[in-house]
Amino acid sequence: MKSIQNILVPIDFTEESYYGLKAAVQLAEKFNSKINLFHFYLPKSTVMPYQPRNTALGVSGAVRGTLGYEQIVKEKEYLEANLRSALKEKVPEKLQGTVYVEPGTVSDTIGIFTKELDADLIVSGTSGSRSVLEYFGGNHTENIIRKSNVPVIAVSDENELALNNVLVATDLSKTIPNRIFEICKVLEQMGSAIHLVNIITTELIAEEEAVKRLHNLAKKFDLENYEVHVRFKDKEIKGILEIASEIEAGLILMKTYKKSTFWSFMTGSLAEKITRKTEIPIMVEKVHKK
Repeated sequence: MKSIQNILVPIDFTEESYYGLKAAVQLAEKFNSKINLFHFYLPKSTVMPYQPRNTALGVSGAVRGTLGYEQIVKEKEYLEANLRSALKEKVPEKLQGTVYVEPGTVSDTIGIFTKELDADLIVSGTSGSRSVLEYFGGNHTENIIRKSNVPVIAVSDENELALNNVLVATDLSKTIPNRIFEICKVLEQMGSAIHLVNIITTELIAEEEAVKRLHNLAKKFDLENYEVHVRFKDKEIKGILEIASEIEAGLILMKTYKKSTFWSFMTGSLAEKITRKTEIPIMVEKVHKK
């Protein structure tokens, strides 16, 4: 099982984005990871329409050689300098990775970018707000969750991560996604209690059966310091947040199924909805529904 070696933190120089960086430092210290900062931007100086590039590193060939190219290079260098300053100021030297400034948007670039850089995890600060303007487009972190091909942790405040109790929201399947399982094992070894949670919204399954499946899941993955929680609720989000409050969860881990762009655009996933409703950091790992 691959370790978590490279953590990416999107920085747009807002206060919220530095929430993610602070949490990333805490995680990197536990996993001995490198922290890499990145920033996406649309060049302001180009005299030609921007075209997304097909490589994750370097300036798009669409703008190279135009009248605004020198200004674009200066803009990129300025942003890179700011990222390097943030890395040096806020990240211990042994955890410092690389900074990247890429032309484009999250939707255009994040999937290629994480793959080519061999990223293991993204930690993103978010306001958790849901303004009218964000209703159809989603906020910055939600777009990363939708487009990223690696797990994403959303952090909505600047408090220290409290990892004594970790909540894992399950759907009673026989598997736990790779990164969620790995984080559970490492945190358990460091003293965290793992809470496996299932919210039953139908009468088609009995509570005893759900409890049995959760215990079997824990045994399959050799979890020892764990508890199971099964609750009947009309809405999954209500049950998950209720249990999270009761156990004083410091981190919520859950998977989300890859949905069509249109459906995500209109409704959002359960993970996105929980991100907007709680200040507890939440890690989302996207999987393909079988």
